[in-house]
Amino acid sequence: METGDRTAPFDIKKICRLLKTEHVLCCNVQLSRGFALLAAGPEPYACFFATTDEVRSRVQHGNSAGVVDGALAGFIQSYAHLAAKGRIESGRLLNDGTQRTFSTNIADFVEHVSQSEGATAGSVISFEEEAKQQSGFLKVWRLTKIAFDVLPVFKYLLSIAAAIIALWLIDLAIDVLRYFGYAIDLPEKTWLLMPLRR
Repeated sequence: METGDRTAPFDIKKICRLLKTEHVLCCNVQLSRGFALLAAGPEPYACFFATTDEVRSRVQHGNSAGVVDGALAGFIQSYAHLAAKGRIESGRLLNDGTQRTFSTNIADFVEHVSQSEGATAGSVISFEEEAKQQSGFLKVWRLTKIAFDVLPVFKYLLSIAAAIIALWLIDLAIDVLRYFGYAIDLPEKTWLLMPLRR
């Protein structure tokens, strides 16, 4: 199916049932000959959307990030378009009448994605880190940032630690000023003095 050969024997309903879905959109990105779309509706349906030589060349030369996501976006766009026009016939989303809509949208999205080095237009993916990014400190910093994004409790703990350090620095500054003869009158509030003296 990756070359558009429809004579190859395969059971569309079984494939979709094993993957627990009604539709399967797939592509062999390395060959990049096109996209196969399978539908396990009342009447199983399969079609193949060939990619242009230009898109195929870009994908095979490394601009493959997000290509399948682009194809999926084209599928979703097609579904939304057909649903809005009321052209989905009792569960038969993909048929001879709707195939052109899927082909056009999928090809359009894939072409846009293949024009960028990353999945998002203008983004660049690089798997080679600069030497300064390989230092132990920066690795710890990056892991810390990931932890903050995943578990917000780390931000809370860091804010508590920052508050404790800030209070300790204030206490140290007051002691240094007193050592040099400067008198600082703190308000007579035990709740304020306690954290400064702990």
